[in-house]
Amino acid sequence: MLKANQLGSSAKRSGDFRLCSLHGEIIGKELGSIGFNMALSTVSDIYYRGSKTSGMYRDRAVSSDSEIVADCLVAIYEGVVLTDGIIFNSKHFPGLGRASGNTDNGVVYSEATSLNEIEEDLLPFKKLIASSIELNRPFRLSLMSSHAIYPLLDPTNVFASESKEIMTSLLRDKLSFEGINVSDAMWLGPFGDKKGDALYRKFVATLLSGIDMLMIASRDFRASYKYLNAIYYDQMPIDEQDRLLEETGYLSWEQLVQDFKYRVDESIERIMRSKADLPKSIIPSNIQPKELTKDIAQEYFDLSK
Repeated sequence: MLKANQLGSSAKRSGDFRLCSLHGEIIGKELGSIGFNMALSTVSDIYYRGSKTSGMYRDRAVSSDSEIVADCLVAIYEGVVLTDGIIFNSKHFPGLGRASGNTDNGVVYSEATSLNEIEEDLLPFKKLIASSIELNRPFRLSLMSSHAIYPLLDPTNVFASESKEIMTSLLRDKLSFEGINVSDAMWLGPFGDKKGDALYRKFVATLLSGIDMLMIASRDFRASYKYLNAIYYDQMPIDEQDRLLEETGYLSWEQLVQDFKYRVDESIERIMRSKADLPKSIIPSNIQPKELTKDIAQEYFDLSK
């Protein structure tokens, strides 16, 4: 498979996005054939030569042209969902191309200096969402959140993954995104030095922001599940209630529990709706994955030359 920047170069050279579409078809057919129902796929982040993420996105981003990134991502998405119909996930909403560094390594800020720059970063996500609605496949599109801080989008300077302003007001209410919102890794970057309850409070803030699925380390699963259950069933010890209220900015424990239960139930419903939208053919096949795509692989490689 080609690197993302090779897809962008082909689209710029040829003026069409057939290669991007074939890329998506191959992903959809091969992953679907071995039982996967979601692809954490090509990033929607834009490559900016002078940014502090330029090294990270030189190969990983489709292009430095936001229109090419957007149109290629739409073609990949449509290729994925219109073949065997697995869920396509792109990242990192609302865009990491202008970030001050790699969010895997610490606290990072968006260095966008104007709303026009923010709009440029949002364009691929907007076009993906519009395509999902136009195709009547809104639950086949999933997005992954960024852990960066975006002062122009949320002046409280919380991480995007903890920002209701970004994850609900912008993504859901303004952009009409209906699919599953997945967090980035919750054991890296700004969360990497947190352990136990201090980390689980961050999980709560992330869920409350509007995110549906948390990407957490296996070592934290059992303890965090117990912690989150204690909120849902209102069994949290008083001292931890106070710490959680301080972390999330809530004034009332009763209101926090009410909002948390609403968000968990809402996310479960969205995840189940997304699974129900998948075709019954998403089961492991006896046919080797490459056999399923041999008819389009030749065209893919011819176009990539």
